[in-house]
Formats: sequence, structure tokens, C-alpha cells
Amino acid sequence: MDDQAILTTMRNDKTKNAIVFVHGFGGDSSGTWGNFPQYLMESPALKGWDIYSLGYKTGLAPDFKGLWSGNPSVTTIASYIHTHAFRGDLDRYKALVFIAHSMGGLVVQRALLDYKDLLARTTHVFLFGTPSAGLRKAGWFKWFKRQVDDLADDGAFVPKLRADWEQLWPKEPPPKFWTVAGDSDEFVPASSSLGPFPIEQRFVVPGNHLEIVKPANVDDLPVEIIVKGIQGKAAPAGPWNTARVALQMLDFRKAVETLKPLASELDDAHLIQLAIAMDSLGHMDEALEILSRSKKLGTDARGVLAGRFKRRWIASGRAADFDRALELYTSAYDEAVANDDHSQAFYHGINICFLMVADADKKTDPTDMLNKVLKHCEQADQDFWCLGTKGEALLCLGNKEEALAAYSASVNMSPEPEPWQLASMHSQACQLAAILDFDELTSELDKIFRQEVDSE
Repeated sequence: MDDQAILTTMRNDKTKNAIVFVHGFGGDSSGTWGNFPQYLMESPALKGWDIYSLGYKTGLAPDFKGLWSGNPSVTTIASYIHTHAFRGDLDRYKALVFIAHSMGGLVVQRALLDYKDLLARTTHVFLFGTPSAGLRKAGWFKWFKRQVDDLADDGAFVPKLRADWEQLWPKEPPPKFWTVAGDSDEFVPASSSLGPFPIEQRFVVPGNHLEIVKPANVDDLPVEIIVKGIQGKAAPAGPWNTARVALQMLDFRKAVETLKPLASELDDAHLIQLAIAMDSLGHMDEALEILSRSKKLGTDARGVLAGRFKRRWIASGRAADFDRALELYTSAYDEAVANDDHSQAFYHGINICFLMVADADKKTDPTDMLNKVLKHCEQADQDFWCLGTKGEALLCLGNKEEALAAYSASVNMSPEPEPWQLASMHSQACQLAAILDFDELTSELDKIFRQEVDSE
């Protein structure tokens, strides 16, 4: 074939995010995938992603190593990815997703292991029918075919790949990762494509080795796995969309990498940045521990620490976490009021109200504090948090329509709020609606925060 490390452009809207298809042994940049790229382009959730396919030289003709030119090794193809990512058409993209088939999955794994700068820009990886544990079928053919040699389970490449992978992954914040097997794939057994990875990263779809990357329609499982994997908890549209969430994820990973080693030396602003990043990446307990070690926290950082206790209490129901969250919010609120700091006062005050409302024993009536929060909001800058806090206070007071209007105003602030801010406010609003038996508001809140519409 003629494809030799060439990127085929399938959609280029000049975005900051790109999806890259990487074919396998004997494949090519277009024929391997059928309508797969087109189906992704039709997904509204992936509107902010450009799409490419990497082609490279591969085929059944013998290499006769050392004598004539031959197909590049997997390691060389991995370097093609890096070259395109930093010197070619992919250079301008901040976030990359790789979808790889068969040997292409080995290429992507090797590239992420060899090039830390590429790993730092990669948000999601999907492997289809990839022999990650190698193949026993290589046989005598591997001796005159370099790429087949790299596929062999008893060759030099696969054992080193697996050892390097196991050594790196516990130490680095990895991209989101899934591996997919075909239920009738007789070329790459599930033991090789799925076996090396945790069960939560495995999927099985109908089809043989070639069919699993040629979905017949937009609703087929392979397409759904990609779309839902990239979307995660992001919204299908609006400021909380998949492209912005992916970029935010990279920022969080960078923040953790940079700030975590210096945690004991950080000021409040950077402690808050680290805690939010760690929490968003799924390390809430560790974020809580880092914040708790600080000798003296200002009101803002105290609120972030209280928020970690509050979330853990919601998840586990431990009374000690509730008490600690309330203590921290109350001390920060009192200090903010004494300092005439209305933004900090409404922040801590509304969270005190949330705890009052959510407390099963209902020890305290929140009405007085809710009115105080609304007064603080009137005297503060009318930003995202202020308008959202108004919405929450009004919701607690039972003023549903006014609450929804305030939430809507907060979401439509300029500049657009960050995805993590939307996720935080949406989560607490939905929790309150459930606690207050306002279940009918859930769909309205989803319309506001996630830009979702009714299914009817």
C-alpha cells in the first residue's frame, strides 16, 4: 500500500481537540474503519473534535531484514505518531483521543510510554482487537516480517511493552482507557486483547476482528462506546461540553503533577487549585488529607476542605464528616461576616443551609440563614457563584420558578463558567431537589446546566 505515515483529514474545524484513528497490520487509513469516522462526526456530543486517521506502510510482503526496505516496526510507527503530534498537522491540538485497531493499539501504547509529552496531551484511548498480550499465531512468518515479530507473545516487543506499562501507570495520571474485543474474533483472542487490563476497562462487542471497527450504523456498540467514553459526565452541548471537559482534565493532570510534590509549601490559592484538581480526577480523600495538614487555612480554603467533608458525608453518611463540614463552614462564615466579605459569606452560608436541609434530624430551621445569604448576594458581585447561590437559596425557600431563573442566569454568564463549576452547582442543585421532593425539577435543571432536552 502507499500509506506511509500520512494523516488523512476527516474533519478540521480548527478546534483544540482531535480524535486520531490508527489502523492495524494490513490495514489502511480509510478502508479499515468503514463509516466509523462519519458516525462520530454525526454525534452532537463530539462537535468540538476534529478527526484524523493515521496511515503507515504495512502489508504481507516480506521485509528480508537487513537487505531491502521493509515495513516499519511498531516502535517506529509510534514515533510517527509523536512526529505528527509535535511537528505535523496535530501540533496545534491541546487534547488528543486515540482509537486504534489491532497492531495499531500496540503502536499507541508504545507511543504513550515513550513520549511523556504525548501522554500529557492524551485524554482517552480506545483499543479494538489489540493483541496487548501478544499472539501465538505469529509462527515462522515472524522471522521475515518485522511487524509480525512485534506481535508475537514470545518476541522482544510485547513482554517489554507490558512491563513498561505496569511500571508507568501507577506513577502517572493516565488517560481514560478502554479495550474492546470482538465476540467472534478468531485472530486476537480475548485473553490477549482484554486480559492485561482491569475488568472495568474491558468491553466486548459483536463481530470478528475486522467487523468490530466497521459499525453498520450510528447506534452500533462500537460507536456508543466511543461517544459515551469521551462524553463521560459532560453535557452534550453548551459550556459543559466534551471538548472543554477534556481540556480541563489535562489542566487538572498538569496541576497535580506540578503542585502535589510541593503541597506542604503552597499558599491557599494553590492548595485550592490542587484540591479541586485532585477531587475532579477522583482522589477526594487524598485532597482532603492534603488540605487537613495545613496549619492555618483562610476562609476560601476552609470552604474547599469543608466541601470535601460534605461530599464524603453525602457518600457515606458518617456523622463525623457532617460535623466537621458544618464546623468549618460556620467558622469561615463568621470570619467572612466580620470582614464584610459578602462573596465569602454567601459561599459558606449557603453550604450551611444545604447541611441544615440535608440533615435527617432537621435540628435547625434554615430560613433565617437563607435570608441572610440572599442579602449577602445582593451586596456581592453578580457572578456565576453569586447567581447560582441565589438559585439554591430560593430553591430551599420553595420559590421554584425564581430559583430556575437564577440558575439559568448563572449558567449564561460571560465568560462561560468552567465545566467543574457547572458540575459542582448542578450536583448540589439536583441533590437539593431530591431532598425537598421537587423531583419534577430534575429535568429542568438538566436543561439549564447540561443543555439537555426532553426525550419526548
